[in-house]
This record gives sequence, structure tokens and C-alpha cells, in this order.
Amino acid sequence: MTWLDPGAGIVAVAIGLPLLVVLYLLKLRRRPVRVSTIMFWPRAVEDVQANVPLKALRPSWLLLLHVLILCALAAALARPIIIGGALPAQRVILLLDASASMGAVDVAGGATRLERAKARGADLVGRLSGGGSRHAVCVVAFAGEARAVTGFTASRSVIEDALDSVAQTDQPGDLGAAMKLADAVAAGGEGSGETSEPPTIILLSDGSFGGSGRLPPSSTRLVFERIGPGFGSAGGDDLAAAEVPDNIGIAGFSARRDASDPGVVRVFAELINTRPVGVAAPVSLSVDGEVVQRRVVDVAAATPAGVGRESAIFELRRPEGGVVIAAIGRDDALMADNSAALVLPAAERPAILLVTPDEGAVSGDGTRAGIGAAWILEDVLMELRARSLERIGAAEYGRRAEGGLLGGVDLVVFDRVSPAVLPRVGTLSFGAVPRLPGLVAGESAEGTGVVFWQRSHPVLRNVALDAVLVARSTPMRWDEERDARAAVVNEDVRVRYADLMRGRGGALLVLAEEGGGGVRRLVCGFDLADSNWPLQAGFPIFLADSVDFLTLRGDASAGRSFRTGEAVEVRVRPGVEGRVAIKRSGGDELVLRDARQGAGAGALSAGLLTRAGVYLVEGASAMDAAVAVNLVDDVESELASPATVEVAGQAVEGIAGAVGPLEVWWWFVLAAAGLLAVEWGVYAWSVRA
Repeated sequence: MTWLDPGAGIVAVAIGLPLLVVLYLLKLRRRPVRVSTIMFWPRAVEDVQANVPLKALRPSWLLLLHVLILCALAAALARPIIIGGALPAQRVILLLDASASMGAVDVAGGATRLERAKARGADLVGRLSGGGSRHAVCVVAFAGEARAVTGFTASRSVIEDALDSVAQTDQPGDLGAAMKLADAVAAGGEGSGETSEPPTIILLSDGSFGGSGRLPPSSTRLVFERIGPGFGSAGGDDLAAAEVPDNIGIAGFSARRDASDPGVVRVFAELINTRPVGVAAPVSLSVDGEVVQRRVVDVAAATPAGVGRESAIFELRRPEGGVVIAAIGRDDALMADNSAALVLPAAERPAILLVTPDEGAVSGDGTRAGIGAAWILEDVLMELRARSLERIGAAEYGRRAEGGLLGGVDLVVFDRVSPAVLPRVGTLSFGAVPRLPGLVAGESAEGTGVVFWQRSHPVLRNVALDAVLVARSTPMRWDEERDARAAVVNEDVRVRYADLMRGRGGALLVLAEEGGGGVRRLVCGFDLADSNWPLQAGFPIFLADSVDFLTLRGDASAGRSFRTGEAVEVRVRPGVEGRVAIKRSGGDELVLRDARQGAGAGALSAGLLTRAGVYLVEGASAMDAAVAVNLVDDVESELASPATVEVAGQAVEGIAGAVGPLEVWWWFVLAAAGLLAVEWGVYAWSVRA
């Protein structure tokens, strides 16, 4: 303990103590009174003798209590303070954590962690400003990004206004970005001439960060002012049900259309539970604001090893797409993770190009190519209601491929045509083996049936091939010098093969997947006209499943969303000018491109958005009608408040309100009041009848 104004205490003692002694030595002046008896004279004589001036004081409890009261009041005037740890440097950087977990309410009806951190910061500034000390303070707020709210200033009002201006975010906390900015601010202030001492960094946070141990070392001293309850596996604290915040959060959210039926959507939600007791959480799924499903999900209890987890799968038919939102119907410590959204695009219809031999063309065996089964292919493809279906000859396809005029095509079906140039989209080939690295066409075989097919594969799981007969086929195999089932490398092309259908002579249906561009190719080693397959009910089903599989409609139609910790992009039509802006319900509008700006690339970046939710996109040139931003972050949803923060491999232990000088003069005032009450009791006892 030290004193901010010891002189005032010394002066108070120097004046008060002599006055107290004088009061005890002062002779009492009594007036003469006639009495009827002298039986009380002995007591009166003793009283007079006790009040004779300059006579030695008689020790008494009242005198001792009066001296102690005087000393306590003098000590209060001297303004005693307690220094928590080491006194901060003359320059202090307040790192205020505004991440999602700081929006948690640890006690029902209480303040959020951020509000408590602001109050803690204001109290700290008051301590640093006490006793005439002139600490320069800089406020840095951070979540996914860090920003300096103020420069170094000694103005208490400016610092408190800066603390109040920091808003809550739904972003994960990035302590690394905050420390880098703090180091830059500290280095920038060294030339001020006030002091060359490195500043003290005071972190006001719950300490819930991911990967803080990988932070580089800093030249500044870090003090961790811990906010939050004593819970967190990082700190090794025990799970106590009374201290653990009650939170059920959505830690993962995605959607995907079925590969065989793109109209069917499966929505996956992962829920976590922070409490050491299981919770039945009501979850609702809505599409474009209309609730379509409700379910109660039993989430397992948390353990010392981690939070409890449970997955929920919703299935719905939604070919037209929309905004899908999963919401937990209960109040808990953190509301930001109680809902998650994604934008589900409509199941697109593909543009198909059917390539057939030119009239009078000669096939590989020297005969002229006839009509074959092209009419069957065209009829079945037309029934699939593609966005467009065009039939062209092999020569026309060659001209388009060489001229780069296949941009609007999603699938190319080759009927007895082996092109010189394969398109960069999915292909389905019948009766001719295309030029693929490592794939070899065997000798023609007469008469075979299907002896094996992959019944679980998306293109064959809905058909039966027992009755399929092939009069003439071209079995396929792989180059024996290469690993048949491993990746085959040919310059910049990497292909993986798989047998889907086999006859007695070899593979009749092969899947080739080019890993680099995600292109799938199905190769059927026989002409449809040489088999009875087109006459069976399973062929149209196979063709429909193949179109979905090759155009990646099930994969490409996955729901689109962003995390609060990643930059949000809005897709725009290339070459189309116009204003583009996004706006959250009840929030401010963020302009991504002004109407006066020219057309740009295919996407505009909105940066990191501070709040989760669904943002509407405005602008005729925008391809997205809305963007969804979700928290879905395990670290933030766990609401841990570890006892330490690890920086550069070293643990910084958290403290609670013990940084800076703390004035305790009121302690001595209370002590004086207590002693005064005791003095009154002693006096009352001494004069009792």
C-alpha cells in the first residue's frame, strides 16, 4: 500500500492529536451549588483531581478509541492506494474484445460480457487517472479485425467515450490481429518524446480464442483482465453446473441437393451444448420465412473433454430454392448462434448438346454410320426438360470446339462420335471410346450380357441390368503400364477411372473423373442400336440420373453461406453496370458498387460483416438476391473463459480487476465509523447508573 497525498495525513495528525490532548487536559469550570448532603464529595474530589491542568493523563479506553478514530480519518485524507501487481507503464493500450462470445450473458438478466468489459475498462481508466498521474491510454477494439478507436490520450472523457462506442459483433476473436495492431501503435508512439518505455497491453476479454498459442512474441507486457465465469477446458477449470453458461448453439450448417433427385434437399445442422447436462432443444426449419419442419433434438451433455454434440438432418423437396433458416427455439446465454441461414439456389436445368455422326460418315469398322439410336436419345433427353437441347453433327461440333463456342453447354452427349477435342464439361459417350489418357479400347466382342454393375452408384442404383443384352461391344481396359485404379497423369490432366458395368469381355461402362477441373465422363462401350437396353424401362432412368450426375447439379446446388470470420462476396453479372448494395433487416445499407462506377469482375467483396443474418442484395446487375452470414464457430459458441491466454507459447494468467492503483480511503472512513460506534458503547457503559 502507498499514499497519494501523505502530507494531508501528516498535517491532520499534527493538528488533531494536540487538540485531542488539550480536550482531555482542559480543566472543567464548575459553578457553586448549595447541596443538602456531602455524601457525594469523595467522587467530586476525584473528578476535580482528574481535571487538574498539566497533570499526567490517566489511560482510558475512550482516549485510545479517540486516538484511533483520529488516525483513521487522517489516513483517509492521505488517500491510500493498493497497487495490483506491477504498476502499468506510462502508456497503456486497452485491447477490448468485441467478439461473439463477449455478447454472452453469464447470469440471467445480467449484463453481457462486453458491457462488463467496458465497465472494467472505465474503472481502470479512473484508477490510472488518480493521484495526478498522467497515463496515456489507447483503446483498440477487435473481433475478426482490429481497429484503433483512439490514439494515446490522457483525457478520461475521451477514453470513456471510446469504450462506449465499441459495438458488439458476431465475429470470432482474432487476438493475433489485435496484438499486431497494438505493436504497431506502440512503435508509432515511441517518437512522441514522452517516454521510450514500451506500453503495457491490458486485454479485456473472456480469453476465448482459437490458435492464440501460435502468436509471435511481443515486446510489450500483456496483462489479461479476465471476463466471464470460471469455465473452460483451456484453463483446466472443473465443470460446475452453477457456473457454466447455458448455451445451445449451431456449430455447423449446410445443405445439398440429392445427386439423383436435385429437387430433394438435405439440410444438415450440428448443435453443441455447453452444460454438463443433456438438453432437448426445439429446432425449426423455415424456407423464405415459412416454417416447414419442427423437431426436438436431444443434445448430449458436455464433459471435461469438450462440449456435447448432436447432428440433425432435415429433408425437404424444394426445386425452386430459397433462403433456408434453422433456428433454436429457446433463450440461452448467447443468441447469436441460435440461428443459421443459407441461400439455396434453384435446381437448374442443364443445356445439352447431342453430337451424332455426319450424314454419310464412315464408322470405325468401315461401314457408313446410319441413324442408329440417335432418335431414342433425342426423345429421352427432350423428356428431361432440359434448358436447351441441340443436335449437331460431328463436323459442326469440331468447328465449335476449336472456336471456343461451347461456353453455354452443360453436357455433351456423343453418339458413335469420338471427338478430337473433349469439352471442359461432363460428357456421355455411346458406341465410341473417346481419347482419354490410359483408357484403351479392346477388340470388338460379339454377344454378351451384363455380368456386374455397381448397384450403389448414383447412375445405376435405380435400374436393373439383368436383362440387358449386347450384340456387339467394344470392351475397355486400362494401359497395363500404368496403375489402372490410381490417378493417371498425362501432362496437365489427372484422371481416375472406375468400372460401373462389365460384360464377359471387359468393362462396358466406365467413369472417368478429371480431378483438376472436376469434370466427369461416362463412356459406354457399345452402340445403343446394338443392344436391347433402350427398349427397357430402366434406360430413361439411367439417362436422367446420368445427366444429374455429370452436370454436378447435386453438388453445384449446395446452399451458399458465409461465416462471420470470412469476407462476403456478392456475385454480379460480368460486363453489366449498375449500383449494388446489401442491407440487413433493420440495419444500415452497405454500398458495394456505386451507379457511377463501371462494370467489374464477377464478384464484389463486402469484407467482414459484423453481424450474422440474412442480407438482401439490391441491384439489377447482382446475381444473388440475398447472402447469408452465420457465426457457426465452435470456439465462440463454447463460451469458455479459460484461466490463461497462451501467447507465443507462454501462458498469461488472467486476473480480475487488480491492475492499476486502487484507492481505498473509504476503507479507513468505514473503520473510523466503526470505532466511533464502539466509543459510544464504551462511554454509555461507563456512565451507566
